[in-house]
Amino acid sequence: MQQCQTGCRYLDRYYYLDDEGHRHDVADPARFLVKQLQAGQPGHPTARVVT
Repeated sequence: MQQCQTGCRYLDRYYYLDDEGHRHDVADPARFLVKQLQAGQPGHPTARVVT
């Protein structure tokens, strides 16, 4: 069975300092997940804003 891939791939980059103060750069593969908004949901262009 094939797994469905969704979202945009990117590298989550960060660093940490070890106990001796040395910097370690890290790049973890990550995925920014997205979903289609339905009409009326917050963030959809047709959503009403109540003021």
